[in-house]
Amino acid sequence: MKIEKVTQNKIKITLSDYDMSAWKLDIHKISTNSPEAREFFWSIIQRAESELDFTVKDSQLLVEANVNTTGSIIHISKVSPDTKECDNINRYQIKRVALRAKDKSSSDKTYIVEFEQFDDLIEASKLLSLEYKEKSSAYKYKDKYYLEIKCNYDCSKRMIIKMSDFGRIIDNHTILKGKLNEYGELLIKTNAIPSLSRL
Repeated sequence: MKIEKVTQNKIKITLSDYDMSAWKLDIHKISTNSPEAREFFWSIIQRAESELDFTVKDSQLLVEANVNTTGSIIHISKVSPDTKECDNINRYQIKRVALRAKDKSSSDKTYIVEFEQFDDLIEASKLLSLEYKEKSSAYKYKDKYYLEIKCNYDCSKRMIIKMSDFGRIIDNHTILKGKLNEYGELLIKTNAIPSLSRL
């Protein structure tokens, strides 16, 4: 999956068939604003906010999806309701999904962060323990360490910036979560951050 900033008000997401399958997406789910599509879009938007400085607060978003045999290209644009920008879109090729930034403001999103070393996991936990009070779990899988946390929309940007200094945010955690549950070693089931911060 590749995310690019096309303009100040538009980003482009290129997805392979594998990406679509991993997110359990198809053109119908995208066009009907399904739960899978909403989770995908907000994951992308949060990444774009932190990595590309693409701010969507209080903006209405227009999603343009072009799905073909090799994958998908999705554009997400900030659109002002009182303009005629929507009239210039080829409606045969795209489906529109109207989203509001405030729809996710009160809900939590799960993140999984991958760390190369146990010491990185500890240092990240010490930093987060100063403000993060929600449930967190720690795993070991294939000589790497993973921290699973939940974060609401407002704290996501700060959390991603802090975690990038120590580990890697997993784009699509659904598949990895299954592997961690089945094959990984559960180090700390709950309160992983405060526990690790005391080491």
